[in-house]
Amino acid sequence: MKILIVDSREIVRLGLKKILIEVWPRVEIWEASDLNSAIEKIAYINYDLLLINTDVGGKGELMGLIKFLLNEARIVMLTDTEDTNQEELLQFIDAGVATVIPMKGTDLMSIKNVFTHLF
Repeated sequence: MKILIVDSREIVRLGLKKILIEVWPRVEIWEASDLNSAIEKIAYINYDLLLINTDVGGKGELMGLIKFLLNEARIVMLTDTEDTNQEELLQFIDAGVATVIPMKGTDLMSIKNVFTHLF
């Protein structure tokens, strides 16, 4: 399985990597700190799962990426709940995102359980 983590914070990417390796030991993981880097990586590799934090781009850019990749990979949005309102989260879900994970206030076991049930 190939996964791309898109988040501006290295500490978040490292934590997610650790969880993903626990869930899927043979996973291949790539990282991007912004939307442009993610798009460059997506151009060359077909990912099975994308974890994208809502802080890496504007809503329009993120929605465009979701629609473009919807038939190619499962997409999970990561959000800092203070920065993203519920209406935006529902729009991501309506666009076809598999799930939205609030990063603040969610324990690691809950995040691990979400990943366990994705595939």
